[in-house]
This record gives sequence, C-alpha cells and structure tokens, in this order.
Amino acid sequence: MEHETRNREVQRCHSPPATILVIESYQALCEMLGMILRRRGFHVLTATDPLVALDLAGRQGRIDLLLSEVLRTGLSCEELATRFLALHPRAAVVFVRNIGGPADPPIIFEILQKPFTVRELLDAVRSALTPRTK
Repeated sequence: MEHETRNREVQRCHSPPATILVIESYQALCEMLGMILRRRGFHVLTATDPLVALDLAGRQGRIDLLLSEVLRTGLSCEELATRFLALHPRAAVVFVRNIGGPADPPIIFEILQKPFTVRELLDAVRSALTPRTK
C-alpha cells in the first residue's frame, strides 16, 4: 500500500498538473475556488463571465477540466459545454448547481451541488479527471 502511494506521488511529480478552467460569476468565490485548487497542485484559470472563459479557453494550449457554475443568463450549460469541448475535446466538464437555482444542466455532465465542502470539491475534480474505462 505504501509503495503504491509513493508510486502515485512520483508519477504526479513527473506529469504536468491538470489545468482547470473555473467559471463562477461571484468574484470572491471564483478566487477562492482557484486558490483551493492551486494549493492542491492544479494549474487554474478563472473567469467570472462564460464568454471571457471561452476566449481564454481558445488561447490556452490544454485544459483538462471545465468547472462552471450553472449559468443564470446568456449561454445555456449545454451551449457552454459544446463550445468548450469543441476547443478541448478530451476535457471533462463539471457543473456546480445551486439548490433552487436555474434549470439543471444536461445529465451527461457531472454535477456538484452547492453548498459543498472542500473535500467534495476535490472529490468531484478528481473523479472528473480520472480516465473512464469503457
């Protein structure tokens, strides 16, 4: 078990950190999510506007995960995900949903329900970044 853990740590040291694009309209929450994820070793890009985020995604070499709040105005979740995945087809997508918030994103995407703990955030991120076997 200890050998397994050490191998994962060594592997993590030699592979580039996953890049996560966070979209959250509340600036303070956006910054906090970025800080939490950076402290866990991820490379994080943040945006408070989905159109700005898509522009950023178009200029970024690799993004592994889109972590976005369920959008209240403008683009639908499905449209955001479709446009993002056109730029980064191998990326994962997780939507963060408020209780009693706007309509749910399509069920093909992972959902993280607010309020959530740091552990739940990290579990959702790690789960989304784990390759799926089919």
